[in-house]
Amino acid sequence: MTALSTNISMMCTSATTLLLIALSTSTFLLLPTVVLSNIDQLTCPPSFSGFLAGPGCVSYYICSNGLVASSELTNCMEGTLFNEAMSLCDHAANVECDTTAFPTERPTKKPTVAPTPRIAPTTPAPTLPPQTRSPSANVGVEDALSFAQYDINNKILLYESGYEGGWLPSTIYRYDTFIKGLQVMYLEGVGGMRFYLGEDVGGVEGVKVGLVNIAAFLAQSMKETIKYNACDENNWDIIDGKYPLSNACGQLEQSYQDYVCPAGQEHMQCELDLEMEITATTTATWYGAPGPLFCKPKSKQEFTGYWDYSFECDFPWKDPPEYCPDYPGQKGGRYVNDEPVKNRANRTDVEGCCWWGRGVIQTTGLCNFGILNYYLGKRAADEGRDSRYPDIDFCKDPGAICHREDHEELKWIAGFFYWMKSVQTYNSGWDYLTNLKAFVRGGMGDMNFIEAVSGIVNRGCHNPPCANGSGMLDGGYERTENFKKVLKVLFEEDGSPRSTYSSDMLVPTEMPSRVTPIDDSVIEDTAASEEATTDSEDNFIETTTATTTATITITTTTVPSVEGDWTQTGGDTSLWCGETQEDATNSCGVGTPCPEGSCSGGLKCFSVPCVAATQGNSTVEDATLSTTAPSPATVAAVATFSPVASVPDNTNSPVAATSIGGGFDVTDTFFCGTDRGE
Repeated sequence: MTALSTNISMMCTSATTLLLIALSTSTFLLLPTVVLSNIDQLTCPPSFSGFLAGPGCVSYYICSNGLVASSELTNCMEGTLFNEAMSLCDHAANVECDTTAFPTERPTKKPTVAPTPRIAPTTPAPTLPPQTRSPSANVGVEDALSFAQYDINNKILLYESGYEGGWLPSTIYRYDTFIKGLQVMYLEGVGGMRFYLGEDVGGVEGVKVGLVNIAAFLAQSMKETIKYNACDENNWDIIDGKYPLSNACGQLEQSYQDYVCPAGQEHMQCELDLEMEITATTTATWYGAPGPLFCKPKSKQEFTGYWDYSFECDFPWKDPPEYCPDYPGQKGGRYVNDEPVKNRANRTDVEGCCWWGRGVIQTTGLCNFGILNYYLGKRAADEGRDSRYPDIDFCKDPGAICHREDHEELKWIAGFFYWMKSVQTYNSGWDYLTNLKAFVRGGMGDMNFIEAVSGIVNRGCHNPPCANGSGMLDGGYERTENFKKVLKVLFEEDGSPRSTYSSDMLVPTEMPSRVTPIDDSVIEDTAASEEATTDSEDNFIETTTATTTATITITTTTVPSVEGDWTQTGGDTSLWCGETQEDATNSCGVGTPCPEGSCSGGLKCFSVPCVAATQGNSTVEDATLSTTAPSPATVAAVATFSPVASVPDNTNSPVAATSIGGGFDVTDTFFCGTDRGE
């Protein structure tokens, strides 16, 4: 890319924000814009933080938690309008004024690295029974979660990626670590507490109660962290157009280090260490996003300033290239410490401010981390009690929840632990478990339940503002909508626990290089020169050769004429090159992969089991052919084979084209079945 030759000079004020303009190279650049005069009436939706268009979309202004953060409108460059859906000034042809959706993030620059593509996983619904469970497992709840696994990963555990990626599956919060953490906390528990799954209710109603408890938990988690794909709390509370660095001490007038344990539990809380120094592991990554939160003593930094999100620092086209230095993936912004900047609680330093939120429900404060350490961490081990994580001192290293790669389930376990301790036991004028059961028995329609839960999680009481002065509820509407979304995933339309797999699981993900379409016409075995006969009424085909006899029963509704994608279920499998099935199995993980279905050097592409694979006669449990057709008609084909001694080399015959040895290569013809034998 050539350097921009034209110097652009623009007027900037404290309300300066960002503008997207097009360069001749079809790339984009964010520049400051000129501030217009004050407007008397600016409004923001409840709990909304982000940018909104002004009259006629020729300008925009900032909202923070439902309040107007700027009292002036900022003008877009001539010829552009503000696009609320993208949070940027865009070409007028791309904007429908007053119809774009409310954004949820700051203006975002087009990433230089393409985001993770939104594709459906290549593994459809499992046909094998679930893995071995504990004898005391809640089978009803776990079965429902298993059926919902695809939707949980692809509809619930999503984060907002920014400029053009939309909502993508989280890279931090996934079903496998979720279910691992849940099993630990409901089967083993900690400190005499367990995650509640309706065990005392029993039957289908008990399963519903357990699933609703999970739904309430996930709804809060989606708001707290999952939507940001973050483990550490982000710096998001903007004040007068600035993000105070002292937000590490607490946002929205909170003071995290003052969250101590109530009388009788003081012995479990962490001690406040004013010399502690920690920098967060994760942070937001939208254009200009504030750097990670940090804490350090006043002896090393007497005061802190703010994060300037309008600063440009990413110039990869320069020679030599210039990049932003504060965190990986940074595309703009910088720390400014010229003078003290207060947070909403009037803090300007970050001494002792190491207790910001971490994990899926943002565990915060001396008490929560202390209790976690008392029951699960090093303190439990030091005092002779059972400890799941005896080498982790959550009081000395609260960031372990986010940075320990050997215990990724900690992100969930910390949240489950908080839920067990603070939500399930809540009974201050409103009893959580009583209202949970009443919600289920009342038909699961009264959203007053989740509104009260949101208050408990976000502010510490069921009807904020609370007596502790923690402020009004943040994001109440969003939390309620999240809850409705999770309920829709965990329950069938009739209100029964989930008992079917997602219809989205068989969506093709990419076209194979070669797939032989199924043909319901007469199949001839030309290599063996034997006769094939067809019974049109039963659609029965019998093919014989000198050395083999195979019987195939095919039932076909509509066969599309286009190529189809194939996927495989029944275990962990992947595509690898090899001369034979056994050769490809042995090369799994060390040889040459063939994700596109083709190999070089005369090798074939086989789908092989990478886990617990057996040589020679390794079994692939189920092969499913998925097709893309212009009509909703689908292919339903079932092939049943009698024992086969050998198959002649005849690529024109579906029988002959099928690989032997339990696996298959991409030149095979595919039939539906619960296993290869069927």
